[in-house]
Amino acid sequence: MQCLVEVHDELEMDKAIEAGARIVGINNRDLRTFHTTLDVTDKLAHRAPSGCILVSESGIKTRDDVERIRRAGATAALIGDALVSAPSPGARLRELTCQAQTYLDYYSVQVVRQQLQLRDQKHAELKKLVGIFANQTADFVNSAIYQCGLD
Repeated sequence: MQCLVEVHDELEMDKAIEAGARIVGINNRDLRTFHTTLDVTDKLAHRAPSGCILVSESGIKTRDDVERIRRAGATAALIGDALVSAPSPGARLRELTCQAQTYLDYYSVQVVRQQLQLRDQKHAELKKLVGIFANQTADFVNSAIYQCGLD
């Protein structure tokens, strides 16, 4: 297991690089104001070391957003609100990941609904699909891993 080091600005990115972080999460949400903009990924991604798994976190709502962060240098995306607020999280995930010719290496989804059904919509082009769980029982986590086809 490896650690994801989350950064919000240039200073934190420099510290993550200096610490030898191999997985860096760029949080697009300002935790003081809660303003979210993909400009943060645009601004910081080029500073990440070569070979680093670079995760763009928060604010990813459309396929264009996925393309934008990929062009900036992200190799992974943490998608939360766009799935949590969708009437059909599986359909929303397909919309975000399967309507373009280029893909990220990883997608991380926040699993917050027991009814999240993604197993039948698993896509070969997703290299890795991982889940984030908070305050869930082991039975819920195991069920979600099976239902969603998490790696």
